[in-house]
Amino acid sequence: MTKERIRAHVKASFGRVFAEAKARPLRVLWWWIFRAIFVYGLVRHIKTNELEGTGFTDMLQIMAHMTCCFLWEFFQFLPRKHIFRWLPAYTQDVSCVYAVATCGGKIWNLYFKYHWWDSFMHALGGLLIVLAAYELLVALERRDNTELPRVVRVLFPVGLAFFAGTLWEVYEFFFDQITNGNTQDWTFETKPQIFGVLDREEDLLRRERYGLIDTMTDIIMNSAGAILGAVQLRLLPYHHRAGRGAAHKKTV
Repeated sequence: MTKERIRAHVKASFGRVFAEAKARPLRVLWWWIFRAIFVYGLVRHIKTNELEGTGFTDMLQIMAHMTCCFLWEFFQFLPRKHIFRWLPAYTQDVSCVYAVATCGGKIWNLYFKYHWWDSFMHALGGLLIVLAAYELLVALERRDNTELPRVVRVLFPVGLAFFAGTLWEVYEFFFDQITNGNTQDWTFETKPQIFGVLDREEDLLRRERYGLIDTMTDIIMNSAGAILGAVQLRLLPYHHRAGRGAAHKKTV
């Protein structure tokens, strides 16, 4: 690619980003509100040492979550043939919310304050992965001016959500083994902060099995969110209602 073509591509990419800001200023304002919340919470807790106990890997996770608030702008700089370039801007509305909610578990210790927060985020994650995969398929239809079979539009997102949920648990397992971490709660040292001390004799088995219980609960909640997303796509495929295909939508 010549310098002139690169310059033209970059100019056109910025043009799409600024055009979205001009056409939908409230949406862009929504993005920056969540970005500001993200940065404020991170800086505040670093300054007050409220991130005590989080290591370098946790900080990488937090920064990775923050990138979710900039994905759509980044996608606009990809080549036209790239499928992510065809994703609509509103996908970032959701990614901003999910990024801040997930990061809140790290910065604001929501996983410790509310024992149900982890299960809620896993279920929400499964649901959003299904919808994100559906948006990818729709982007593929728009790019190639085609329409995929209905069964593909349902089974692929669900399969991807199940795979992502399992892959996440595999990541946590290897992370704990390599860094001697406790993401899967295989040691009891953090549990009293969440559930109270289980020191009764009848609680001993639960303490010993809690790592397994935590992992299986995460998988179950991921699956529940994915199934909920599948039901939604089966009953309300919002890009394909009334026999309308997604390939008719405007190009980018």
